[in-house]
Amino acid sequence: MKKLCLCLLLCLCLCLSVTVLAAAEDTLEYVTDAAGILTQEQTADLNATAARITEQYDCAVYIVVLPDYKTYNNESVERCTEELYSYFDLGRGEGRDGLILLLSMAERDYDLWGHGPFGKYAFTEYGLDGLEDRFLPYFRNNDWYAGFRAYLSGAESLLSQAAQGEPAAYRMSVGTKAAIALTPGCLIGFLVCGIFKGQMKTAKEKDTAEDYVVSGSARLHIREDQFINRTRTVHVIESSSSGGGRPSGGGTSHHSGKF
Repeated sequence: MKKLCLCLLLCLCLCLSVTVLAAAEDTLEYVTDAAGILTQEQTADLNATAARITEQYDCAVYIVVLPDYKTYNNESVERCTEELYSYFDLGRGEGRDGLILLLSMAERDYDLWGHGPFGKYAFTEYGLDGLEDRFLPYFRNNDWYAGFRAYLSGAESLLSQAAQGEPAAYRMSVGTKAAIALTPGCLIGFLVCGIFKGQMKTAKEKDTAEDYVVSGSARLHIREDQFINRTRTVHVIESSSSGGGRPSGGGTSHHSGKF
């Protein structure tokens, strides 16, 4: 009987949590603070900014703060993000383009995820790495409002670049462009130097000590070469691994971790 009552109580709590989240989503279209870490003024300001960005680029930008993501999905914070995105039918257009930042306060988990064709185009792996660098320092100091402002500002910058046809992963720095421009000249220079070097190779490499003795100048009764030193160069090849979570159908890779 006690177990049954406990199960019913947990189900009731879960239903209430989902109801509260749904109500928040109805009133706050782009910002949901179910954990209460923001003031009403801060939430309203962030929501207005997110709405403006969404309308301008036709790609939704979301903020969701939960007391504990495990209340909604006990598998992982990434799966929780996906299920919330699907359950509330988030995103813009047929492709449901958008970007969502989810914070779970219980164990300080976060997840950053882009969705849809334009969402994947705008929020590249390189772009999301840079976006994390913007907001994580604020969150680690418990400066939630400043962190969310940095997140929205970074998301807007990435969307602006994508709208101009230059997503973050494909933008080149001035130094890179200069290097590419100088490459043909460098190749020609190396080719000319190689030709001159080839013309100057008249000496033949000597393999033994005997080769360096002038003919007829000495008689060697014992001929033996002893190597007293050996130099070996070792190149270490490091394996690389991609971070940021697992890829998911319809979206970018998840960028998740602790804050």
